[in-house]
Amino acid sequence: MKKMNCWLVLFASLLMAAASTVMFSSCSDDDDEDDPKKAQNGDSSKDDENNGEDDTTSQLGNYPYVDLGLPSGLKWAIYNVGATKPEEYGDYFAWGETQPKEGYSWSTYKWCNDSRNSMTKYCTDTACGIVDNKSLLAMEDDAARANWGGSWRMPTKVEINELIDGCTWEWTDNYNGTGIKGQEGISKKNGNVIFLPAAGFSDLYHVGEKGHYWTSILSDGDPNRSYHLTLSDESVDWVPSLRSHGYSVRAVSK
Repeated sequence: MKKMNCWLVLFASLLMAAASTVMFSSCSDDDDEDDPKKAQNGDSSKDDENNGEDDTTSQLGNYPYVDLGLPSGLKWAIYNVGATKPEEYGDYFAWGETQPKEGYSWSTYKWCNDSRNSMTKYCTDTACGIVDNKSLLAMEDDAARANWGGSWRMPTKVEINELIDGCTWEWTDNYNGTGIKGQEGISKKNGNVIFLPAAGFSDLYHVGEKGHYWTSILSDGDPNRSYHLTLSDESVDWVPSLRSHGYSVRAVSK
């Protein structure tokens, strides 16, 4: 009888030990396969790298940008030069000038002698001034580079067109509850968003109705004009406009 009792005690001890082992194994979270979320998403750091929200808060130098998944890989700043938030209008610049000013006209324009027929730089037609056949802004005349430094610059016409084609555009009357109007571009590639406020142009013309954003490219047919992105509640497009006008600048970088 004593032998039988000893065997029963030993058998019970073995059962308790086995149960403890099972309980310990089932509570362990060291194995990713036991966590359906980890098994599906893999390492969390990789998930962060693919998060569109993280992309929108990335920094280049002192300035944040949004990755819209464009074919060129171009990074677009999230706010205008002279602003500190997407909903702020920022500064206005005549084309080829790097500082805002009080008045915008041919009489105050840096690259002419008081009239549109007396261009002193960026001219391709003798009827408009001294011909140098320059059609792309030099970096010293680029408002984005002059104010932000680093690799920031104004976009080309091709890059503006890539932005327009690469996004679905929606007009908003109240961007993020700020009361600011403009166009939101939602990337067709990754869903990230860029906001372009309807900042109008110098002297606050068309504020809340239109936005105008310079490129770095002179107009093909008229050296008095340069290309810019224009937006309203009906469309987003690019057209040439008089260089003396004060427009917004949205910086880009590779």
